[in-house]
Amino acid sequence: SLTKFGSNASVVKSFTDDMSTVNTGIDSVSSGGGGTNWEDGLLKAQGTFDPRTDKPNLVIFASDGNPTFRIGGGNGSDVTQA
Repeated sequence: SLTKFGSNASVVKSFTDDMSTVNTGIDSVSSGGGGTNWEDGLLKAQGTFDPRTDKPNLVIFASDGNPTFRIGGGNGSDVTQA
């Protein structure tokens, strides 16, 4: 799957084993702008995991490294700039 994040995260492509589709999705994601909301990005990515045990789940995480948002309670409803 492919999840993009800035101030907020969104799933670009749901779980797939088609790397061509994933690569096309990666190429379509713009960079820059907004914050770096790691928590929302990781939560949205985790939500796409395939529950089958015969398929591995993998997260490759790319960021500028500077978290700028904190989510209270982990539910995304209380976003404040850090």
